[in-house]
Amino acid sequence: MDTNHKAIPSKNEEYELLRTVNEALSQLLQHEDEAKALDAAFQLVCTAAGCDGVYLFRQTNSATQLSTQVHFALRKREDKWNALSQKEIDFLMNNGSIQTELVNLFQEEESLILHRKYSAEKWNIFWTEMEIESFFGFELVVNKKHWGIVLFVSRIYQEHWTKTSFKLLLPFINGLAGFLAYKQTEQQQIQQN
Repeated sequence: MDTNHKAIPSKNEEYELLRTVNEALSQLLQHEDEAKALDAAFQLVCTAAGCDGVYLFRQTNSATQLSTQVHFALRKREDKWNALSQKEIDFLMNNGSIQTELVNLFQEEESLILHRKYSAEKWNIFWTEMEIESFFGFELVVNKKHWGIVLFVSRIYQEHWTKTSFKLLLPFINGLAGFLAYKQTEQQQIQQN
């Protein structure tokens, strides 16, 4: 177990997380390419928050159903950040119960922390297949509408994660929503021309 972290972050840890959030927001502005911007920003935030992966889910709601897609995903394996494998994407997209459970979780909370050892049995396949022990996530709202969910994940149990410490990430989440709104508008303009 990692003993370097406490349940309540120190002022120095809070400062470092806020400094990293600012640097990550800067990365979103520096790259024209959306994937490169997300990659650079999420690597910084994940490292500072003690995560080894992130999943950005895009959700669209039609009259009959909610559709979920992996918009962006990144995992750290053997000290190297990589895009999600097709097997992992297929697992997520072909498992309707996981999609439904994620949606249900975020209907009650805008952000949450969940650990494998405290979760319901129905989540076991998710934890095992995705190699996750802990995750925290946020709902993303773009242009005042639900856009999707961002999940930060870890292969090890993260007892030091608290909702208080992750409120420090809200400026990044809000900046990410603004970035996605900009990219969405940019795509619409390209399609119109």
